[in-house]
Amino acid sequence: MCPRTQQANAASQSPELGQGTAATRLTRSRSEGAMSEAVGGVVSLLRSITLGESLRRKPPCQVVSFDSDTPVNEALHMLGKVGIKSAPVFDRRTNAFLGFVDCRDVLAMVLDFVDVRATRPEERVYRLRIAGRRLENETLDAVWPMDDGELVYRNNERVSLYELMRFANAGGRQVKGKQVCHRVGIFDYVEDDCVEGWESPGPVGDDTQSDVFTEERVSAGYWSERSGDPADVPPARQESSNATAVDSGNLSREGFGRKLQVTAVVSQSDVLQLVYQNRHKYEDFFDASLESLGLGRKRVVCVPCDMPAMNAFATMMSYNVSHLGVIDQRNGGVLVGSLSVSDFTTLNTEEFGVLAIPVYQYVMLHAIREGMPGGLVSRYESLNDWGVKGGELEKGPKVACMSAGVTLRPVAEALLEERCNAVFILDGNHRPQGVVTKTDVLKLITG
Repeated sequence: MCPRTQQANAASQSPELGQGTAATRLTRSRSEGAMSEAVGGVVSLLRSITLGESLRRKPPCQVVSFDSDTPVNEALHMLGKVGIKSAPVFDRRTNAFLGFVDCRDVLAMVLDFVDVRATRPEERVYRLRIAGRRLENETLDAVWPMDDGELVYRNNERVSLYELMRFANAGGRQVKGKQVCHRVGIFDYVEDDCVEGWESPGPVGDDTQSDVFTEERVSAGYWSERSGDPADVPPARQESSNATAVDSGNLSREGFGRKLQVTAVVSQSDVLQLVYQNRHKYEDFFDASLESLGLGRKRVVCVPCDMPAMNAFATMMSYNVSHLGVIDQRNGGVLVGSLSVSDFTTLNTEEFGVLAIPVYQYVMLHAIREGMPGGLVSRYESLNDWGVKGGELEKGPKVACMSAGVTLRPVAEALLEERCNAVFILDGNHRPQGVVTKTDVLKLITG
């Protein structure tokens, strides 16, 4: 028997090693139990707050929505101006709900116009400018798939935020292949447009009309309703309602004479902000390390800093992610910036040519604003013609990055207080090894 095999057998028979293994397992089990208890406290919080209570706590604000004949460039400009990533779209003629138009949908259309793979370097600016002009002649009818959000009926206000977010993190009804929707719109009917003989649903909380969903119903997707044949209603609902559960992709009101109106939107940020406001009650959760919570393990997609911005956005769409790390490949792959899909919404269609510049310069233009009036192109031309002051260079691209041993508290602070799109986790050499987003934290809570 070889010496190595003898050592292995001796180690397996050693009582000290056996005790150590048992102790390690016991420690790991206790740690997992403590983390489960910490997460359970946050789950209890979200279970105790209903959708209706959450909406009453939110400051009043106007919901941005679009008609299907809205020009795409106007919709993109409005998203960037208001600082949101998506908004509901309705068919102007039938008032059918078409979906939530997302800046990713518009970006995909632009990249399709340009055909990045077939574009030679000397053609980039020209093709991008042509794409901008084409976009000015397109309406939201041409955008697809518009699946970044879902609608739920207002009588679901008695549903807990926990159930609502489980529904969202399951990708709504898991239609069109989507994995998650980042926001849920609350809709109601405008009674002025109702057909004669139609009776408005009862007030919120009316037991004869409201839907109170169990987790089974959440997974089944019964989140909206319309009048119809009681035979179509799931058995659990027939005893208390004559409404029919329908897929939100079939919310056309043509033939019903009722007009839909989105009265509020609940996003992932809203729910996490509520949890963060109560962080003093859940210190075990926020003081837990990312490793113990299973966060920061998601591999981050990176691009070199000298890659054209349009190619970087194409990479983002190809990997189906919303954030990229920008690295300096000449210095060992250190992180020097980040690119988010929301960085695209700041562009006007006449500025699309700037997407041909290196991605690091592109993200730096978003950080350098003082003393450079005008749009992104004006700042780029000023940067090339006059340079920048030392103080402006010190700002550089804003990147939220932390070490692997950090706790959830500073990550949540960066995501919610500093409103960062993502937090990159770095190794000892300042190279990105993972990323944490709001979706990751919310999935940790809702499972």
